Amino acid sequence: MIIAKAVEQAVYKTNSSKTDGSYRTKVRSLFLNLKDPKNPNLRKRVVSKEISAERVATMSSEEMASSEMKQELKKIENENMKNAVTPKGEKATTDQFQCGKCKQRKVSYSQAQTRSADEPMTTVSSFPYPLLFLSHECLDFYIKLLIQIVLKLIYMNIY
Repeated sequence: MIIAKAVEQAVYKTNSSKTDGSYRTKVRSLFLNLKDPKNPNLRKRVVSKEISAERVATMSSEEMASSEMKQELKKIENENMKNAVTPKGEKATTDQFQCGKCKQRKVSYSQAQTRSADEPMTTVSSFPYPLLFLSHECLDFYIKLLIQIVLKLIYMNIY
């Protein structure tokens, strides 16, 4: 009971002595994580005072998650990263722009209304660097290279 009171007081202090939405969200998160039968390690560490009440009050949900959940979140993050850098369907193609690498004039682009309606649309390259227009062949090469680099960084835990 003393540990629970210390944790609650620490949460109260970290929320500027207010019991608003952020306080309730934090208490709910702590309650669910400490009660979770798949996360006995966190409960043991708090009860044994390996983790101080102040530290528990400032831990994020990711820090409190069980090792099983952390692995699942990492897997989801890696999958999202792969999906984010995978080339999407072909966009508009034009010969108005020239590829900076191979000098071909078959490049993809998209347009978006980024300002008010009386301003012209913004033209953006399909390549991750918006002002660098590349031909389809060069774009495929650079996207594959970018995917390899990101996956290598993820593997090395740098990204």
